[in-house]
Amino acid sequence: MVSSAVKKYAALCMVCLCSSLFFLGLYQFNNKYSQNTIQAANGILALSEEELQKSPVRFLVSGWAFYPDALLTPEEIRDESHYMRYLSIGEQTNFSSPANPSPYGCGTYQMTFFLPERKETYALEIPEVFSAYNLYLDHDLILQMGEPAQGTPLVQNRMVTFHGGKPVTLTIAVSNYDHFYGGIVYPPAFGTMLAVNTTRGIRFAFCLFSCTVTFVCALLSFYFSRRMKQKNTFLFGLICLAMCGLSSYPVLHMLAAVSVFPWYTIELFCIYLVTWLIVVLQNRICRPGFLPAAISNGVGAVFLVYAFVYGMMASHLSLGAIRFFSASVFCYKAASALYLLIIAVLAIHRGEKRSRPIFYAAAAATCAFI
Repeated sequence: MVSSAVKKYAALCMVCLCSSLFFLGLYQFNNKYSQNTIQAANGILALSEEELQKSPVRFLVSGWAFYPDALLTPEEIRDESHYMRYLSIGEQTNFSSPANPSPYGCGTYQMTFFLPERKETYALEIPEVFSAYNLYLDHDLILQMGEPAQGTPLVQNRMVTFHGGKPVTLTIAVSNYDHFYGGIVYPPAFGTMLAVNTTRGIRFAFCLFSCTVTFVCALLSFYFSRRMKQKNTFLFGLICLAMCGLSSYPVLHMLAAVSVFPWYTIELFCIYLVTWLIVVLQNRICRPGFLPAAISNGVGAVFLVYAFVYGMMASHLSLGAIRFFSASVFCYKAASALYLLIIAVLAIHRGEKRSRPIFYAAAAATCAFI
C-alpha cells in the first residue's frame, strides 16, 4: 500500500508539473514575440506564395524602420534626411534613444511589403497603439486614431486591408503624452484576410466567453452568499467580478475606440484588486493569525492604492517613477506568491479544513510567477 505521505507528495509534484507545463506551453505556442515565421529585415518583408501558405498569419515583430522623436509622413521620409534605426516591437516601450528611454514623445514606424504577384486581399491588425497615430498606406492616410499632432489620445484594436501584387509601404506616425507605454508595444498581425479575421474572431470569442463565465460566477457567488450567509463566498464573488472587469478589456478595445484615461487606470486597478482579494480570502480560510493577516491585507491595500494613483498619474510620470513601479510589481508578486504558499503549508500543518486544495492552488500560482 502506498502511504498517505507519498500520495500527498505525488499530488503536489503532479500539480507543479502540470502547472509548469501549461505555462511553458503558453510561452512557447501563444507568444507573439517568439513565433517561428519569416520576419522583416532592414524595413522590408518579402514573402512568397509558399511562405504565405505555410504561415497565413504572422506577427510583425522584427525589422521595423524607426524614426525616433519625429512625426513624419511618407513624403517627408522620402524627401528629407532623418535619423533612423531598426528595432523589434517589444524591445522597448518608448520613442527615444536607449540613453533617454522616455515613453512620452513621438516616433514613426515604417515597413515595406513585397508580396506575390497575384492580387489577393491582405489584412493588417493594429493592436492598441499608445496613444494616437496616423497610418499611411504608400502615400495615402487610411486610418487615424486620435490626433497625433495635438497629442489627443484614442486607442482601439483596428484592422486594415490592402491588395498585393506590388510593393506596399506601411507608415505609422505615433505620439504619446498620456500613457506609461509609448508607441507600438504589441506587434501587429499580418496575413491573408481570412486568416487574420479568423484569428481575431477566435480571440474575441474566447475573451467574451471568459468575461461571461466570470460574471455568471460572480452572480452565483453573491446569490449563495446571501442565501447561506457566507462571507468567503461573497469575497469569491468579488474576485470573479474583478476578473470579469479585467477580461472585458480586450472585448472593449475591439468594439470601441476609447481614451487612455480612465480606462487603463481601471484596468490596472483590477489587476491588483484580484491579487489583494485572493490574499484576503486565503487569510480567512487558512487563518495564519491576526498579525500576519493584518500585515498582508494592509500591504495589499496600500499597493492597490499605489497602482491606482500610478494609473491616474500616467501622463506625468518620470522615468524613475516608471522603473520603481516596475520593480515594485516584481517584488509584490513574488512576495504574494511566497506568502500564499507559506500560510497554506502552515494551515495543513495545523489541520485546518479545506487547506490542502488551497495549498495546491498556491503551488500553481507560484509556478505561474516563476
